[in-house]
Amino acid sequence: MAASIAWWFVRITPMWAWCRVTAARGALRPRRYQTTVIPFLMFAVLCGCGKTHDVDVVPVTGKVFFGQQPAGGAVIVLHPSEVDPAIVWTHGYPHGVALDDGTFQLSAPPFGEGVPLGKYVVTITWPDRVPGADAEEDGDPEAVDRLEGRWADPAQSRLTAVVEGPETSLPQIQLR
Repeated sequence: MAASIAWWFVRITPMWAWCRVTAARGALRPRRYQTTVIPFLMFAVLCGCGKTHDVDVVPVTGKVFFGQQPAGGAVIVLHPSEVDPAIVWTHGYPHGVALDDGTFQLSAPPFGEGVPLGKYVVTITWPDRVPGADAEEDGDPEAVDRLEGRWADPAQSRLTAVVEGPETSLPQIQLR
């Protein structure tokens, strides 16, 4: 019985409260690691949960056109052309979606709004529907690329970008 009471106090009651609790067989006394080491480790873990990426990012904007018309809904992705071991792309490469006027702004989660400095190969796809729209409407589960994959492969794309300085505005991308 005393063991089940002690277990209940250890699991349910906060540490500072059960330090003073007594059971039928004697006082429950926490070990030193329970009062010093565990709170220190919890503090260290919580401090480590913040933004820890020491990568410089800059805002990147641009415009994309197909012929004379803005390519609204086009998906622009920057693929790094040089491997930087300090950057781990856990959430995909820098990307953005063009607005109706053809302008876009790129971001690279988890680095925030902006793109890490460096050289990139640009790929562009232009789905026939806006990304995130219901793909089941016409029975076609995949959107069709209006550009027919001409700029979708980073190994074959001739579009490049260099991200540098406090802000980078890419030259207007003219697709044909």
